[in-house]
Amino acid sequence: MIVFTLNNQKYTHPETCEDVTIQQVIEFYRDVYPTRPALMLEMSEAVSEEPINEKRVAAIEKKMQSKVWISTQLYPYFVRVVSHFCGVPVETLQGTSPEHLEYLYHHCIGAMRNPGEVQYKQLYLIDGEVYKLPTKLMSQSTLQEFAEAAQYEENAEIVSKGRPDTHEFYEGLLNVCSVILRKENEEYSDDVYERNRARFKTLPLQTLYEVGFFLKTLSLNYVLGLNLSLLKRAAAELQTT
Repeated sequence: MIVFTLNNQKYTHPETCEDVTIQQVIEFYRDVYPTRPALMLEMSEAVSEEPINEKRVAAIEKKMQSKVWISTQLYPYFVRVVSHFCGVPVETLQGTSPEHLEYLYHHCIGAMRNPGEVQYKQLYLIDGEVYKLPTKLMSQSTLQEFAEAAQYEENAEIVSKGRPDTHEFYEGLLNVCSVILRKENEEYSDDVYERNRARFKTLPLQTLYEVGFFLKTLSLNYVLGLNLSLLKRAAAELQTT
């Protein structure tokens, strides 16, 4: 986190995925991202076309250079994003300079696509307690194991088929973590799942990258083998916003 000052009040802005919580990302895609200006969405679609229509892109770029559009559409969106991630009141941000607002916005968006070094990791210390990822594939030999696998596979399907620029995608990843990341020797149950889901919302986004890497290493490709590439897709989407 980087400290900055506005109106004699100290705030922080994120630098990497370690500085952004899973809950912040879910709420961003649920509440803030859908409010982006229509031209930003149009540009995102234009640069995703194959082949790219250069004339269409150029026409959108010209519209986006309008000072009226920037002041009435773009900057208000930047304010909402920065307020969300930094906790700065909207009224305070409206008094900052355009240059500083742009700086804060790009750091907030960049943090979500800037994971630290992702390594094979099985143990996590959460609220002073050790949590552990599984060492083998799930079985469905008992009703309890069947319930665990069913919850896991249902949410993994949401992730594998979902768009990485939606809150459902990240909620699916959170739910997957809530199933498989548990205290050592702890059995799965609905209560454990709900407890984990509430607790894990405050974990950094980096955790999702790490769990994804772990699952890929464990060769659980039948459910979440693509989740790292999907997270990278999410980062690519943000590059056009």
